[in-house]
Amino acid sequence: MPEAAHDLGDRNQTEPYRRKLTLIRHRLEASLAQLQGVRAAERPYSTAEELLDDLDLVDGALRRQRGALFANGKLLELRRQVAAFDFYGYAIDVRLHAARLRGGRLRILRQCGQLDGSLDDLDEDAAVGLLARAMQSKRGRTSAH
Repeated sequence: MPEAAHDLGDRNQTEPYRRKLTLIRHRLEASLAQLQGVRAAERPYSTAEELLDDLDLVDGALRRQRGALFANGKLLELRRQVAAFDFYGYAIDVRLHAARLRGGRLRILRQCGQLDGSLDDLDEDAAVGLLARAMQSKRGRTSAH
């Protein structure tokens, strides 16, 4: 990370942990930029394991230099979060009875003025397409009925 290291310059010369964490922050910012479709200037993390390796490096150095108090604080919390959630987190599977889902779709479509009749007259693909268009529409009412 030559650009990030150059940006650090002479700052924090006596604070190696701060310097390393600053470089980690630069890589995280590059990773976020890449996820947003912006070409990253320097080396983004390609996996959460790479980030965890860097955090483990800091953790090990702190523990070797009697810094367990710091290693067991926010750093440990961050390492656990990265290990558990990766960069993405986890999807939650929500299960509802089909009748409840159908009723919710019907209310949305009626509020958006997209449907006067019943969803029973439409096949599933047509109903989902109609719902998608209605949810993107800016004409929908904001009050719930």
